[in-house]
Amino acid sequence: METGTTSHLDRMGLTNRLCEMIEPFLKEHGFEYIEYGQPFFLHGNSSLTARFKKLDIKKSAVALLLKFSPDYLIYHRATNTLFLMDAKSSITPIIFEARVTKLRYESKKHDLDRHRIGEIEREAWDNYNNRFPRESVAICFAAPYNPNLILVEWATKLTELFRFELDINKEAGGSRTPHVNIDLDEMRTFSTFFAEEFDLTVDEDFCTAMKDMVKGWPLNKPAGRVNWIQFNYTIARLSHKCPWLKGRCPRGHKDAERLQQYFADREIEFELF
Repeated sequence: METGTTSHLDRMGLTNRLCEMIEPFLKEHGFEYIEYGQPFFLHGNSSLTARFKKLDIKKSAVALLLKFSPDYLIYHRATNTLFLMDAKSSITPIIFEARVTKLRYESKKHDLDRHRIGEIEREAWDNYNNRFPRESVAICFAAPYNPNLILVEWATKLTELFRFELDINKEAGGSRTPHVNIDLDEMRTFSTFFAEEFDLTVDEDFCTAMKDMVKGWPLNKPAGRVNWIQFNYTIARLSHKCPWLKGRCPRGHKDAERLQQYFADREIEFELF
């Protein structure tokens, strides 16, 4: 395994850590919430879960609704607002410049760069937009390769930059789930979203703690198709916007010394493992 966060379960663990910080915030600021989505609907029933996993979910609207439903149903008493929220984490920036160029061209956003490009499961995106009232679905998105680290926005205000049309993404790690790309610049920071939507002042220490957690997430190197030179050059490019990112390479790798010098020359942190 080339990184400790390659597997689908590890990426779910990062999202769970994000949720563990969001939930106390909601309680302390006048929100009532219940957990939603697949765990809620199936109630941890192992028999139902096993049957569910055997379904060809892409051919079942009910299965899609269950599997990719938002994480929370939330009610804010002070503003009498009922909404859904889904927490997402991404640790895999776009590596290849040709892909960035293509998205830039097709979106007509000529200043689009990799730190702005987020990735969401296609079926989750379709749920937000087609199976729920999209103006009432908020997405909380955390990514260590974006300078704002944690962003929130209503689904209705986000634009689909790219849509993977096939049902299996063989180039993706983990579950190989097809995805869509969104522009993270269309989202607000966590504190700005809650200030503007619910007239709340978010504690700076809390925001700092959330951001520090996400800063510590190592970026994912897609196994096989991306070599260590390509991966680390991407980190070097992103470090101008995200100086907390670190280069890394296996100790004894043929390119380790070259990469170590490259990062030292640019005063970017680098580690061998």
